[in-house]
Amino acid sequence: VTDGTELFAGMHFLASADLYKLYISESCTSMKNMFFGCGSLSSLDLSSWNVANVENMSWMFGFCSNLERVQTGSAWTPHKLTDISGMFYDCKKLRSVDIMFMWHAISPVNCSCLFEGCKSLEEVDLSSMDVSESWTLREMFKDCSSLRTLDLSEWETYRVTDMRQVFDGCTSLEDLDLTGWYIQDDVNTDGMFRQVPQSAYVRTDAMSVVQRLPEGMAYTYDEDGDNQRKQRVEFCLQKGNMYYYGRSVDRDLEYAGGWFEKAAGIGMLDESEKAQLVIQFRVIGEWYLDILREDPDIYGYPQKAEDMFAWAVKFGDAETAMRIASIYEAAEELPDHKEKAAKWLKKSADLGSALALYNLGVCYQDGNGVSQDEVHARQLWEKAAAQNLADAQFWLGVMYYNGEGGLVRDLTAAKKLVQKAADQGFEQAKEMLAGTWFTNPYYK
Repeated sequence: VTDGTELFAGMHFLASADLYKLYISESCTSMKNMFFGCGSLSSLDLSSWNVANVENMSWMFGFCSNLERVQTGSAWTPHKLTDISGMFYDCKKLRSVDIMFMWHAISPVNCSCLFEGCKSLEEVDLSSMDVSESWTLREMFKDCSSLRTLDLSEWETYRVTDMRQVFDGCTSLEDLDLTGWYIQDDVNTDGMFRQVPQSAYVRTDAMSVVQRLPEGMAYTYDEDGDNQRKQRVEFCLQKGNMYYYGRSVDRDLEYAGGWFEKAAGIGMLDESEKAQLVIQFRVIGEWYLDILREDPDIYGYPQKAEDMFAWAVKFGDAETAMRIASIYEAAEELPDHKEKAAKWLKKSADLGSALALYNLGVCYQDGNGVSQDEVHARQLWEKAAAQNLADAQFWLGVMYYNGEGGLVRDLTAAKKLVQKAADQGFEQAKEMLAGTWFTNPYYK
């Protein structure tokens, strides 16, 4: 097998399968949806499989509603595996998952919905799994209504941005160890502990976790954890600044960036530290871009540049998000450059940038990188116009003039907006007012 994607998917009546001798090629990188919907399977012996190069196991056993047991072996060490989202989704009869070799080997990026709907799952040992590269744990244990204890201590959750409903529906949970967890300020934790019984006992060493617990839930908080985190942050900032400024060492922006990333990842930064890091991340990002202009083929540097800029955006810098958007807009060699440009424009717009709101509106107006939507374009331009951006005022006025974007034609509103743009020196607005647009009876 060179590609396991959907290999047995949809075989609803497949009750058993002798797959012990099935040869998995070293070139196999995907097992996505491999057994998806095999609702009659009760057990699988996959212990002989070599999954060393598999990168995607998302929804591999999804909707295998009668699956009780999956047997694996020491060959299950997929070091390249990044996506395990929905891997055991809705495996209602799965009682335990013993894939220790796998959990120890992987550093997944996407863990969402991993065990969602596993209503019979009573225990799972994930203490050795590395989630330091994960960005989402969304609904990871949702509706695991038989789970009583979970030891997730020492998980490094610094990069996670989405924890929505991660324990939602764990109605039998008695003991939850979150020691080592730290939740960044911008992480979405909606419904994180929904339907978790008030009698559940939570262990943590981070106030950022305590602040998100439902009122009345029992917990223990070890403040030494936060104290140690702050000490590590200060150490990382000190080391980063040493290399950033070349204090007692040769200046090395790549090394400095690594230390700054560690500090930012740990969190617990005050506003002045964040403001300083925004400047430093932007400088290092531009440095990577300068190197790439001289040698575009340097492995890993495009991603490193984006990583630096992304940290600045994470700390609220809308201008940096616009910078990334402009880079992608110009990167015509990338097939999805317009989509990526629109993604970063949205981040900048979400941070309140009037120019980003306007440019994103243009994307929706023209269908560049997003689905064409004149109404949404108009809504974005309204927000930008409210910040007195002449471009948005003029084109919103044109929309009123033509009755576009879900608007009823209104020449009074149109002229008012065009006048505002003209007052700021916007040439097209001045030309429109100087012409016959609002005076010729034909247009009325």
